[in-house]
Amino acid sequence: MAHSVLQRVVQASLGERIAARAIDLAIACGPVVVGALTTWRTLAFLPTYLAGLLYAFVYVLLADGIGAGQSVGKRLLGVVALDAHTQKPCSLAQSLVRNACLGLGVLDLVFILGGGTQRFGDRVAHTVVVLARARGARGAVPHARPLARRWLRS
Repeated sequence: MAHSVLQRVVQASLGERIAARAIDLAIACGPVVVGALTTWRTLAFLPTYLAGLLYAFVYVLLADGIGAGQSVGKRLLGVVALDAHTQKPCSLAQSLVRNACLGLGVLDLVFILGGGTQRFGDRVAHTVVVLARARGARGAVPHARPLARRWLRS
């Protein structure tokens, strides 16, 4: 399916992908936790909590499409989600599709742990997650900062 792109780029490791997701989940859930703790036992608790959940839900679904294929976690680790056919950063629609599939966690695990290079959400959205610097001069993401790559490379 995405053979032409997969041959020209270096896929992000499973460790890099998991670390990027953990950073993104902390960013998504942080406001929910802080809002809940600071408004506990007040009338503002429910609206604050619901607003935090809405923010977290939208962030998780759209983060890759808003940042030119890089959520905050991906940017920190120097990886990018690309359209598998055009090698352009993933769009908002692709981000929505690939991240909505996270709800099918077991299926994602089967695809990743089964030796594949794409999780189920990537296959459905036609995306690949690659090292940003390995894209070459034509499509490089110059602002990518691979801060933690040396500890996560497998």
